[in-house]
Amino acid sequence: MGERCRFRISNGFNNAALDQERIWDPFYVGEPSRSRALTGTGLGLAIVKRIAEQYGYSVRCEIGEGRILFEVLFPAALKNLSRRIYCACRKNSYEN
Repeated sequence: MGERCRFRISNGFNNAALDQERIWDPFYVGEPSRSRALTGTGLGLAIVKRIAEQYGYSVRCEIGEGRILFEVLFPAALKNLSRRIYCACRKNSYEN
């Protein structure tokens, strides 16, 4: 993307009730079950956003076609870092 690089990750998703405006808020859990055995604490995306913005990066979320997509945009100079993060995520992924 010219001067910027994009890191993307997506998962299957089927929650039409998700509040996409609040997804980056601390403690917001989009999973309707609210069971800690099935969902997290709602802190992960808030932490990602805060760190990204602290370094001047941007984040976004897109929902469609049964998938949820998360994206971090950062300077192209960090392209190799993006590849290492991607490989680490794929290695530890439960669902592609």
